[in-house]
Amino acid sequence: MDITFQIIIGIVIMVSISLFNTYGYGRKFDTIKSFYYGDDNLKVSKVVHLLLSTSFSMNGILYQTFLGFAFGWAALLIQAVWCASYWWLSSYSSRINSFEKNGTIHGTIAIYFGSNAAKIATLATIIGFTLQIGWELIVGSVAISTIAPNNSVLLMILIFGLAVISATYTILGGLKGNIKVNVFQNIVGGVAFIIIPIFFILVTQKPETTLNSYLSFDFKGLFGNTPLLIIAFLSNILFSLFWQFVDSSTWHSIMSGSNTDNTSEKALKWSSFWIFIFPGFMGTILGISLKLSNPEMTDPNSYIPYIITEISNYPYLVILFIMGCIGAMLSTLDGLLLSVGQVVSWDWFNSNIIGKILNGEITDDNLEKRIINTTRIAIFVTAIVGSLFSYVITQVFQVSIFDIVYIVTVAQMVLVPVIFKVLKNKQNEKYINAEWSLGISLLVGVLFVVIMIVFNKQQYLPFAPIISLGLSYILAFTIKKQDI
Repeated sequence: MDITFQIIIGIVIMVSISLFNTYGYGRKFDTIKSFYYGDDNLKVSKVVHLLLSTSFSMNGILYQTFLGFAFGWAALLIQAVWCASYWWLSSYSSRINSFEKNGTIHGTIAIYFGSNAAKIATLATIIGFTLQIGWELIVGSVAISTIAPNNSVLLMILIFGLAVISATYTILGGLKGNIKVNVFQNIVGGVAFIIIPIFFILVTQKPETTLNSYLSFDFKGLFGNTPLLIIAFLSNILFSLFWQFVDSSTWHSIMSGSNTDNTSEKALKWSSFWIFIFPGFMGTILGISLKLSNPEMTDPNSYIPYIITEISNYPYLVILFIMGCIGAMLSTLDGLLLSVGQVVSWDWFNSNIIGKILNGEITDDNLEKRIINTTRIAIFVTAIVGSLFSYVITQVFQVSIFDIVYIVTVAQMVLVPVIFKVLKNKQNEKYINAEWSLGISLLVGVLFVVIMIVFNKQQYLPFAPIISLGLSYILAFTIKKQDI
């Protein structure tokens, strides 16, 4: 069986199952609670699948594989910090659940810091999530399309095709549709990324390979041996530690759990475990295995083509691997798309009424349907805009796929100080002037990224999240308690 045909089969199977699982869902979700929160009664396992789907992504897998290849088991340090943030956030889960009738994370910011601050925070999330969607699309599409190098048409088909597919079933199925698909996608991805490392350990290892060969640790290299690499390491640690606190999709998943038996807290803690395994542990051991098999691979873009070539004599293994890759992409995209669609609809266009609907002050079925339809339009538009961004930033400006992480995180980092004020504000005090901290930090961070890209200084992009986070904390001193 031709290798290209095997790849196509893997893509078609995963896409078909994803679309089929949400067929007919569109007419079932006519209320905000059903479309966005799955009727607000999800069990722990379902919330875990939602949280796992965002981190068990193609960019996560490839990045962890790259770290494992370069630094051995030391690579797990960064993943451990990422997972620790879920555990840390779990201590605030009941507080986050108490904000459910405020709407999204930005609705809560509006309550405590005012509508102007909430609008800027909303803009930051829309920018960050749109870029993150584009990043996931380009990482996976480039990795798979490199099996046919220099085929720009195939790359465009993958990027825009997967964007439209993930948008379509998210528009149809809402949160429950996403969960139904995510469970399948996570299981297939998990099986694929268990079997592939085992294959490389058992089948492709060289005669001189010993058990000690798999026990490499390069902490010195991970920390960086030049100033720029040290900054990159610090940047990764900082945004890994704080990201979950300012991620609207994480708040969305927490609020969708049932409010009984500490569902959200348990889900966050279990998520920290499973995310450490996928992509953390399995990505790291895959990277180590690839290095022992072919240490000359210096370009992470070559990992996927190499894996496919090595397993090409096992067609069913190729199909499973491609299904795992596509499933990892789609499961990440659908959660981000639903969250950003909710943010656009609730916090940008309907911020004045969404709280009243959630609190039962307004009961209007037609109004709720219009809000849901606005979300559906926003989902599709965001998928296309994210696709365009990813294509332009990598193909025109030649930004490395791994450097995009610093662009993606710059906008969200400005929210960290205000979110911690909210979570620790047990007296429910209200504040003024937060819009200055948010607005200036966001503007400076975005301008820094644009300047670095335009003037081809991409090596300085790791400074971007640090600048945004640091400046937002400095300017947070201007935030004052509101006089009563």
